[in-house]
Amino acid sequence: MISQTSAERYAQAKKIFFAALELDAAKHAEFIRLRCGDDEELRREVESLLAVRRQARDFLESPAFGIVSDYKNLENKIIGGYRLIREIGEGGMGVVFLAEKNDPEFRRQVALKIVKSDVCSKKIFKRFNLERRILAQLEHPNIAHLIDGGKTSDGMPYLVMEYVEGVPLTEYAENHNLSLRKRLELFRQVCAAVSFAHRHAVIHRDLKPSNILVTADGQVKLLDFGVAKLLSADTLQSRETATTFRAMTPEFASPEQIKGEPVTTASDIYSLGIVLYKLLTGIHPYKTKGENWNEIVRAACEVEPTRPSSVVASKIKAQNLKTKESKKTRNSNPAIANPKLLRGDLDNIVLKALRKTPERRYSSVEQFSEDLRRHLEGLPVSARPNTLFYRTQKFVRRNRLPAALTALVILAMIGGIVAASWQAGRAERERARAERRFQDVRTLVNSFMFELNDEILKGQTQARELVVRRALEYLNRLAAEPRDDPSLRREIAVAYLKIGDIQGKPYSPNLGNTDGALESYEKALSILETLYDSYPENLEIKRNLAQAYSSIGSLQETRKRETKTAIQYLEKSRELLETLIAAEPKNLQNRRMLAEVYKLIGDVTKDTTENKIAAHQKALEILGELLLIEPTNVKGLTVAASCYQRIGTAYKNQAEVLSKKSVNDVQGAMNSYRIALNNFNKSLSIYHNLMTIEPSNSRHRRNAADIMAMSLPVQANLGDKAGVIKDYQGAIEIFGKLSADDPKNFEARLDIAFTQDYMCRSLVKLGSADQARQFCRKAVDSGNA
Repeated sequence: MISQTSAERYAQAKKIFFAALELDAAKHAEFIRLRCGDDEELRREVESLLAVRRQARDFLESPAFGIVSDYKNLENKIIGGYRLIREIGEGGMGVVFLAEKNDPEFRRQVALKIVKSDVCSKKIFKRFNLERRILAQLEHPNIAHLIDGGKTSDGMPYLVMEYVEGVPLTEYAENHNLSLRKRLELFRQVCAAVSFAHRHAVIHRDLKPSNILVTADGQVKLLDFGVAKLLSADTLQSRETATTFRAMTPEFASPEQIKGEPVTTASDIYSLGIVLYKLLTGIHPYKTKGENWNEIVRAACEVEPTRPSSVVASKIKAQNLKTKESKKTRNSNPAIANPKLLRGDLDNIVLKALRKTPERRYSSVEQFSEDLRRHLEGLPVSARPNTLFYRTQKFVRRNRLPAALTALVILAMIGGIVAASWQAGRAERERARAERRFQDVRTLVNSFMFELNDEILKGQTQARELVVRRALEYLNRLAAEPRDDPSLRREIAVAYLKIGDIQGKPYSPNLGNTDGALESYEKALSILETLYDSYPENLEIKRNLAQAYSSIGSLQETRKRETKTAIQYLEKSRELLETLIAAEPKNLQNRRMLAEVYKLIGDVTKDTTENKIAAHQKALEILGELLLIEPTNVKGLTVAASCYQRIGTAYKNQAEVLSKKSVNDVQGAMNSYRIALNNFNKSLSIYHNLMTIEPSNSRHRRNAADIMAMSLPVQANLGDKAGVIKDYQGAIEIFGKLSADDPKNFEARLDIAFTQDYMCRSLVKLGSADQARQFCRKAVDSGNA
């Protein structure tokens, strides 16, 4: 009988033994030393188990795997139509060769991975097939993709993958002396790839610089999904504990991975945090004494990492004591050369990703990447407390130019008064000084219009009215100036476009002044068409002109119901944007604008429901490409949500036609209602996402409530009374708060009236006539308020 203590020790030895089986035999000694530490008895027990296993395998092993056993001598062999050139990598499960297609007319180099025969087992075959399944679904520009796969003539599985010729992420950054901004932009490519994998229910589980290569043209490629896990798969669950150590690199593993706990997407976020720490500082966040396994576990699970800026400052101080070399010579890393660049936002972002408890890290890789984007753009980040002082500090930093220009204007005006007193007779200097003052004021107002416009749109109605009135006074005077300055004329035109948006842009927060909006848009169009005739190759002028056509087209339909005229303007906008996309294929703004034009074409189309839906689906197709690259692009998401809402409305209208007694297609009507509700729900889901990205933007809340209100009669026709009540309460709560926040907001009061009306109609459909009458009265009262 084995004692309890002996049984526990034997179980520990078996765990290490099974983990060792996943490694190459040459690595067993080092692995056992790391896992057993100073415990000689445990080490002897593991070595004994391995010795017995080797003897049994030598006796029973079939020679059928002979060709792959000698994988070191496979050069020039043909496997699956690919000729192996040389070995380029080796892991515990397989060996990777550089290979090329064995076809003289089609030369293509690939990476071919074969299972090692000395680790072959049913479990390994399952793991290899899982890797193939994972790679097959991960088609992304930043992920090395699967090309082919199969089995050798001896039954050994192999994969054929894209061959990536690049260097590890951190090495690339050092070799190219990348700035801090470039490093963060490169890291966001990594985040995009990992986020894509997570959206396809795949956790990588082994993120580290050597698995993140950067090509010569600066494109990131994520490699090695051999230890990845499908969130939806139960593959290998019964033996997960035995492979825990192999399925990670301890230096970059999360605490839960090291402790053998369940692994989630939060584990990848932790590993990304270590990679970012090393990318910014040049060192690992944890110092361990040697490679002792217990020390590695303690560091990952118990030791809190030092702030990156503090580590870098200490490193510089130590280097200054040892050498008199310049900072530039000492280290090429721009963050290490100036730790102040890491202090604050980046410190907090990195440390949030490295929190020991998964629940306290970023909830998703998209949120992690979004914080980095916001830092790069000078916006507040979620990793820091959202205090008034912090928001004010970020606002001032983002708007240093307007603040500085304001000071310059004041100084210029004071200087002008003093100079006028002392130099009244010197007309030439007076003219020059007046010109400089004009340019200062022009720059200040230009900054005001272009940089602070989004903040103006979020303001209350009274504030927006004041801004519009003052801005138009200035613009009209400036437009009347007989100055031959193309850049100034373009600035004036764009300012008119933005003023028109505030006055009366359809489907956006506006003052309801559609006559004023059309007048502003037409002033902009007149200037831009003249500029375009003179400078047809200027892309900025062409883009602004496309926007003017789009704005007028949209307004013509909503204001005067002039569908034909509206379509003509929108088609002009579409043609210009398509030429811009051909000239600037990587410009995402052009694609987003084209998608919005297709959405507007769908809005104004009157001929058939099919054509209306087709235009919105074309917009979604364009947005799909854009959002794949920038999944948090707010303007793109907003247009996508609007398109789903329009498609839902089209099917809702179709269902109402099919429900009429003259048609009486009950089944067709119910099917159209279901499709309508599905599209409404997609739109609502996007608005919920937007409310998370921009929690202070009331427009997202208003649009979400609008979708809920429109869904009421659809759900009523489908017999879902509980859904009707839930969405009614959600919509009224949002509209009521918007109206209370801005009592002069006519749109909010109208939204409340429409929601009451929708509820009334829905209750009639559901057979609740008494309740319906109450909501009808509420609708009338809201409309008269």
